[in-house]
Amino acid sequence: MNQEANTQPFTKIGQIARSHGLKGELKVDLDFNDPEFLNEVTLVYLQNDRGDYFPARVSGFRVEKKGSNNSFFVQFDHIADRSAAEALRGRRIFVETSLAETILTDESEELSLVDFRIIDEHENEIGFVLDVMDIPGNNLISVSTGRFELLIPLVDEYVNSIDWDDQTIYCQHLNRLEEGLYDED
Repeated sequence: MNQEANTQPFTKIGQIARSHGLKGELKVDLDFNDPEFLNEVTLVYLQNDRGDYFPARVSGFRVEKKGSNNSFFVQFDHIADRSAAEALRGRRIFVETSLAETILTDESEELSLVDFRIIDEHENEIGFVLDVMDIPGNNLISVSTGRFELLIPLVDEYVNSIDWDDQTIYCQHLNRLEEGLYDED
């Protein structure tokens, strides 16, 4: 973690993407690629609309692999149906900073997407990641194409897979985001 003392009581570890199924399960987007530390977490915190933190006890966590992509799902004790789960869409997930500092290692910080290459479905290199913007709803990848900056939502519709070893993000449907992205010859 950061070498400076973190004075924040909570550290963000992800965000709720959407509800999944009828029994209150939630798909979550984690801020890191290795979810193993969640096996040691039984209590997380969510924020309400006023910014107050409230506890949520984790009753189940699972990883679903699809090709090279991992999807993460969590079940909370107090959420028993789809409508209650849907009410949590977009909420950020936090753990106590002291716990995050003991569980998350410096290796987790290295899992940044900055400087990753962006490759489209036609194997064209589009550019490099400048930043990952953390906004409610979903994260955006800010990409420098050399001619302009392109914002790509970090969702399955646009991101096929992330190759952490080759530092490459494989995307699709980018022409929906920016007309004229591809040179027509």
